[in-house]
Amino acid sequence: MILTSENENQSEIDHKNDLSQTLTYKPEFVFWNDYFPQNYVDKLLDIVNQQEHKQAGTIDSDADQIRDSKVAFINYPSFNDSNLRLIFLETLSIIQQANKIYNFDLDLENHEVQITKYSQQGSWYDWHSDAHILFKQHTKSSQRKLSCSILLKEAEDGGIFDTEVGTHGYNHRPGSVIVFPSFLKHMVTPIVKGERISIVSWTCGPEWK
Repeated sequence: MILTSENENQSEIDHKNDLSQTLTYKPEFVFWNDYFPQNYVDKLLDIVNQQEHKQAGTIDSDADQIRDSKVAFINYPSFNDSNLRLIFLETLSIIQQANKIYNFDLDLENHEVQITKYSQQGSWYDWHSDAHILFKQHTKSSQRKLSCSILLKEAEDGGIFDTEVGTHGYNHRPGSVIVFPSFLKHMVTPIVKGERISIVSWTCGPEWK
C-alpha cells in the first residue's frame, strides 16, 4: 500500500490502481511502509553483504565534509548475476509505481542503484539533493528526477533518514520504501550505535521543461 506526504488523513491507496487518475497533485514524497517482508529483507541483506563497498564520494570534491559512508554500485548488472539483477529490477519497479503519481518524463533505461552502509559511529550524510532543476542547460544531458530509498537495516541509535519537509507517516523500519523528487533535500543523521544499510536509486530523464 502506498501513502503520500500530502494525504492528511493518511488513508491507504492501492498502488495497483492508476494513481495518476486518483491523485491530481504531486506530493513531496510517497512511501510504502513494510513493503518487503522481513524474510525478503534478509535475502536482500545477504546479497548486499557479499558486495565490495568503497568509501563514498559525491559529484563535488569535498565529499568528506558532507558524508561518511561506504557504497557499492549496481548499474546494469549482468543477466548472469540474478541476485544483483533482482535488486536492480526491484528498485526500477518501485520507481515505475511512484511515477504513476509524479508522471515525470523518465528514461527507465537510465537508472542507477547504490548500496549504502553507515557502519561506523558518526557515519552520516549532511543535507543535500541528488539533483538540481536545470532548464535548457545541457541539451543532451539527462538529470536525476526520482530518488528511492529502501531501508534494509536500521541502526540502534541515530542513522535516521529525513527530508527538508519531514517524513510524516513513514515508519523508518526495514523493508519500508520512500520515493521523492531528486531535487528534494534530504539527509541521514550520524550513527550513534549500530549500522544502517539501505538501497538507494535514481532514475533520470531529459531536462525539465
